[in-house]
Amino acid sequence: MAAVFSGLVKSTISTLVSSVSAGQEFPYTIGDRVPNFGNDSVWTLHTGRKNADNSAVSIFAYDRARGSTGQLALARNAFSKFRTIRHPGLLRYVDGIETEEHIYLVTDPVRPLQAVLADDRDDNVIAWGLFSIASMLNFLNQDCSLVHGNLRMSSVFVNDAGEWKLGGLELLSTLKDERPFITTNASIIPDAKRYAAPEVCRGSWDTIKEHSPSATDAWLYGCLTYEVFNGPFMQADQLRTPGRIPQTLRQPYLSLLDTNPRTRASLGLFLEHANRSGGYFGNSFVQTNLFLENLNIKDDQERERFLSNLESTIGKFPVEFNKHKVLPELLKALEFGSGGSKVIGPIASISGQLNRDEYHALVEPTVTKMFALPDRGIRHGLLEHLALFVVHLDTKTVSNTIFTHYVTGFNDSAPIIRDATVRSALAIAPKLSDKTINNDLSKYLGRALTDPEPGIRTNAIVCLGKLAKTFNASTRSKMLLPALFGSLRDPFPAARSCALSAIGATLELCTAAEFATRMLPSISPMLIDPDRSVRTQAFKIASQLMQKLEDHSAQMPDEAPVAPGAAPGSAAGGEMSAGGISSSAIAIGADWAGWAVSSVARKVQSVADTLFLCTHN
Repeated sequence: MAAVFSGLVKSTISTLVSSVSAGQEFPYTIGDRVPNFGNDSVWTLHTGRKNADNSAVSIFAYDRARGSTGQLALARNAFSKFRTIRHPGLLRYVDGIETEEHIYLVTDPVRPLQAVLADDRDDNVIAWGLFSIASMLNFLNQDCSLVHGNLRMSSVFVNDAGEWKLGGLELLSTLKDERPFITTNASIIPDAKRYAAPEVCRGSWDTIKEHSPSATDAWLYGCLTYEVFNGPFMQADQLRTPGRIPQTLRQPYLSLLDTNPRTRASLGLFLEHANRSGGYFGNSFVQTNLFLENLNIKDDQERERFLSNLESTIGKFPVEFNKHKVLPELLKALEFGSGGSKVIGPIASISGQLNRDEYHALVEPTVTKMFALPDRGIRHGLLEHLALFVVHLDTKTVSNTIFTHYVTGFNDSAPIIRDATVRSALAIAPKLSDKTINNDLSKYLGRALTDPEPGIRTNAIVCLGKLAKTFNASTRSKMLLPALFGSLRDPFPAARSCALSAIGATLELCTAAEFATRMLPSISPMLIDPDRSVRTQAFKIASQLMQKLEDHSAQMPDEAPVAPGAAPGSAAGGEMSAGGISSSAIAIGADWAGWAVSSVARKVQSVADTLFLCTHN
């Protein structure tokens, strides 16, 4: 059976492709047929690709050879309505074509709702999905005076973000016509009677025209709600038993099933009831999405409060929803100014959930553009979250695009920007080339050591110490150590203490000669620093230095090696060995001691001779 079905699918796809190529040009590649869809629809659903850029799409196909005249009318009506009506809650029309053999409807990539619910049921996503479909139907009923008339599980689709989109426009029509399309064609839809409202079952499809568009769609929305939570129903009486429908939704749900179409709740009234505080649509996920969709019209205080809370709650949302729904809204708010700097935190949080390709396509263009802006609020937000933004960027992009704007922060007149720039050096350094780090970044950090703000000087010292291993030997010797030695004279105690710690961080990178001739002399004055914390740190670093020097001394020879041609016992090159005193020095010491003794003896003898002469005279 599976082999027969597979062959049928391949045959269908082959027919579709060949028929298009034989007729008008269709710039899409039709892929596999989506299983378990089409039993109650005139369309078959296929995956697809746009030939120009290989982007994914979904393709709805109607085969005119296999359909009836009535089904062709349904497909044409849907095709026409998709091309003329645009709304965020509607399945987005991308392209379409009608040939002698087929009608093709191209949309964003989607999956049938029934297949999605079978794989994963997220309560938050279901709540937002039901809200979106109700809002879309209310728009059609109230603003467009249209009736959908074909709402069921097979009419709802889910996009990459997990959002529910309304499709199934085969019966979409106005009731103002003398003979509305729905009244003459509704019976062609499979299982039409099972979903029909009570007034239709008692009379005919013509009774739909006697009531408002919302009367029909409210009943169908009630049927959809039941099936979302409980699965298919066979008879309308089953709808009166809520089953697994959440308690907070039951009363609004039952108001949609009033058998009297005149007293049946409209979808607008249903939304108002379910969206109250404590209602089913009153949860944080739905309210977050509503706020995001209206972010541009909110006042500054509302936006700031919302965005501050969003950063802490965004981790609870589905990842795909964050990527494809929340992130685009936030990036749009950042780029066009309605979000301000507060939007950067949530963007950075979601960026951590993206892979390299997703980041490159969604975030990188906006972030690089924002770094060039003079807005200090935006710049500060970018700097504070720089580690999350640069993680997916390559060295070339950071060095050539971002670093040029980044370094302007070192000279900014605002201390908060200079401080954030200094601190973010640790985040940007791993993405810079060795040349840029040693020739540029090190110099900017070195200049920050003379900043008038003591906190900025201190942070610059910390960054230099942490980047010590990143610098090459020349930079460490010529720039880093002199800069740290100079910071030991900083009037700010915390800066002096951090300078000592930074020197300690370089011990593994320096030579014994630098320990003895550069570090110890520079650290020694700190041993009597007026600040106790500085003295404590100085003794700690001095102790480490002495231990390293002792270890080094223990590995040195007891006597310096004799240079070729030197006199026996003389030190090579005339230098004193670190292991002990040379024999020539000992000889000099003996001569000096002998000279001192003989000189005293001569003076004593002279005094004795004088006394002897005086006595005998």
